[in-house]
Amino acid sequence: MRFRLKILLCMVLLLTAAYSAGGALLISRSFAESLERETDSAVRAFRGALSALSLVNAAESDQRFSDISATLDRIYDYSGWALAELYEGDRTVYSRGSAGLSQPRTESGDSLVTVFSEGEEHWLQVSGDLNVNRATFRLNAVRNISAVYDARARQQSLYRRVFCALFFAAGTLSWAAAWLLTRPLGEVSAAARRMAGGDLDVRLAIRSRDEVGQLAESFNYMAGRLDGSIRAMQDEVDRQERFMGSFAHELKTPMTSIIGYADLIRTQALDEGETMEAAHYIFSEGRRLESLSLKLLELLVAKNQEIAPAPTAVDQLVSSVVRTLRPVCAQSGVTLRSRCEPGACLLDADLIRSLLVNLVDNARKAIEGSGNVYIVADWPEDRCRIRVLDNGRGMPPETVAHVTEAFYRVDKSRSRAQGGAGLGLTLCRQIVELHGGELAFDSRVGNGTCVTVTLGQRLDPAETGAGESEEEEP
Repeated sequence: MRFRLKILLCMVLLLTAAYSAGGALLISRSFAESLERETDSAVRAFRGALSALSLVNAAESDQRFSDISATLDRIYDYSGWALAELYEGDRTVYSRGSAGLSQPRTESGDSLVTVFSEGEEHWLQVSGDLNVNRATFRLNAVRNISAVYDARARQQSLYRRVFCALFFAAGTLSWAAAWLLTRPLGEVSAAARRMAGGDLDVRLAIRSRDEVGQLAESFNYMAGRLDGSIRAMQDEVDRQERFMGSFAHELKTPMTSIIGYADLIRTQALDEGETMEAAHYIFSEGRRLESLSLKLLELLVAKNQEIAPAPTAVDQLVSSVVRTLRPVCAQSGVTLRSRCEPGACLLDADLIRSLLVNLVDNARKAIEGSGNVYIVADWPEDRCRIRVLDNGRGMPPETVAHVTEAFYRVDKSRSRAQGGAGLGLTLCRQIVELHGGELAFDSRVGNGTCVTVTLGQRLDPAETGAGESEEEEP
């Protein structure tokens, strides 16, 4: 059964039960009040008749029934009785009214009110004792109360007609309300089917702040997260495909050279110079394969290892790297300088050293001819920030997002000529992620590149022994 139909049935059943109970209670209450009024009126008239008959009997004690009968006639004419009867035992002394009415006779005693029916008529009988000349008589007065029952029947008939009209009206309104209430749920269901069919951009309009609106909001949140996750997975798949393609290409080029020159040595008679040249190409391409395998091994180790950070003086670490790489940079016409604020934080010194070496090496290769590379370490908001800046050729904006992908090169021919495999920045990204930090690139074509590494919180220098380092203004 559909939820909309369940709501309809529940609303109709509740309205039916409530209206039925309320209508029955009102009709019953109205009937009871009308019957009570008729009873009170009949009792008052009966008591008035008994009082009048007692006075007549006291005043005319020598006349047993003549004045009493005349008095009963006058009372009967004005009281609205349908039958008046005075009897002693089984002997009827006075009777006037509806002939053939078989009303029940009551025994002598207190006044008694009786309601009875005969055919389709309803009657109210009031009985009481009357003392006449030391004898006790029973007076019965009967009043027709069929009007009260007819009024109840008319109310019940009207109630049934109104109930039927209200039932259909309530059913129609309940169906409309159920449709309005469940329409958003239908939209959620349709949106879920569209999403299952591959439409990840589907979203619901939030028209209210109730539970249904919250459901739509939660669906949109779920859809957004799912869309982001699937797109991230797709991006990861694309990166893996690019990695495999680049890896195959990187292997193919040196392997082709090695196989070609080895086959040349194997099949042809070469002089000493040609043999040395072929051997040189085989050696250089073999070194390229070795370098590639070592880089991949570094990536694998960095991705799966658990670091053991220790308090490390960042300024001293940077100064050590600068002293090591300055001669290498000088051979390429590049000046390497640093400026560091004293401070320490929890780091894996070996991994951060490898990070800086790769960043400086990439900055050196990005400079054509002479140029400058700077390493700046400072502590904004007491967090370690290391920046590597160069005045090289820079990168176009569309390539910045891909520079940390494996085998990615901004300038493929120049990088390969310089011995790069496009894995250095990938390793840098993994090292930063292992430290829970952030790696950001800011680059403009022709204006150089700034690589920013943000790491952990600053430690107390007194506890780490961090000292002053050399400062060279960039």
